[in-house]
Amino acid sequence: MLDFLQPRISRYGRIFMSHLFGKPSLLSVDPEFNKWVMQNEGKLFKAMYTVSFRKAIGKYGLIAVHGDLQRKLHGIAVNLLAPDKLRSHYMADVESRVINSVASWIGEEVRLQDECHKIVSELMCKQLLDLDSIEEMEEIDKEFVAFTKTVLCFPIAFPGTNFAKGMKARKALDTKIYKAIKDREDHPEVQRGDLLTRLLREEKPLPTEVVVDFIIFLLFAGHETSSRSMTLAVKFITDHPEVLERLREEQDAIAKNKKGERLTWEDYTSMNYTQCVINETLRMSSVSPMVLRESTEDVEFDGHTIPKGTHVVLMSNGVHRDSEYFTSPLVFNPDRWWDFENDKFVNYTCFTPFGGGARLCPGAQLARLEIAILLHYLVTRCSWKLVKEDRITEFPLPTLVEGLPLRVFSRL
Repeated sequence: MLDFLQPRISRYGRIFMSHLFGKPSLLSVDPEFNKWVMQNEGKLFKAMYTVSFRKAIGKYGLIAVHGDLQRKLHGIAVNLLAPDKLRSHYMADVESRVINSVASWIGEEVRLQDECHKIVSELMCKQLLDLDSIEEMEEIDKEFVAFTKTVLCFPIAFPGTNFAKGMKARKALDTKIYKAIKDREDHPEVQRGDLLTRLLREEKPLPTEVVVDFIIFLLFAGHETSSRSMTLAVKFITDHPEVLERLREEQDAIAKNKKGERLTWEDYTSMNYTQCVINETLRMSSVSPMVLRESTEDVEFDGHTIPKGTHVVLMSNGVHRDSEYFTSPLVFNPDRWWDFENDKFVNYTCFTPFGGGARLCPGAQLARLEIAILLHYLVTRCSWKLVKEDRITEFPLPTLVEGLPLRVFSRL
């Protein structure tokens, strides 16, 4: 991506015209412009996504809707994933799944990327749909592997294409969610704590189709963002032993005080260096490398006119790797996130790994929680070595080419 951006930035500046997704597009690696566009969501700009993405997510998916419905659904998601809900509904479940997974890796060779996908998939199946069956979870995870390949492929529905396989997987996922909805309607006396049940009870005016697309989107977002970031964080600390050592010091100190007890929310919020590692992971390899918008009218910015209907591509990963905003931007350096003089976090206003404005990712804090808990148990209970050298590829989303194969050993 940098090979594409840097020559054009040098020639045209941080805002320039190019051609993406089959149409002339305005690309930006200017943080002020990016922030302004995201803040004007629903006014001067609207969300724009590829045809394949829109078809995969559905017309009522959170990224596809606009206006009052978007605000309503986004508000529901923010409320359901707020810190108090993470503390009461999610943290113990995340921790249990991480503990069990890490224990099963010891003495084994694992592809960490697959294992992190499994952790997050099981968590989302339980939290969204109250699924406990391993068979059902594995079946949904299998469908999601096909489904996610649909997102940025050509929307050609010929048999055998990724698009055709993905849309078939989408139908299978729809069937499972409709079945779950009917089961809750037929048996309202059954006490469940999953998000689907709370959604049906607390938001009854929502049509069933809206609920299905909403759940599919949350499953997709959780499956793709957290699991990738978890794997990338381990990749970076593996490549930087000095970072791993400092991270382990912080987490060992927390583990020593716990004496075998589970982590508390206060333990999580005390993980300062861990949060610096997470921020640097998201800066180096954002799982949302670009934000797509379309101008809804002729727009003026800094003396320039953006015609109505222009595709606007906000390149957050370009900003995150720009030496204008980050010193030595290609170096993995968690220390950049800590103000040692004033003993507090550094706030980079140009850092937008989860988007911004009215469409700020509602699951951002859940993703951070999942990464932190994985790092805690992995570095305190295990050591590991790479089985095979691996590298990150960034299209369509950051991923490890080999899946980060590790041989895991016990530290206990």
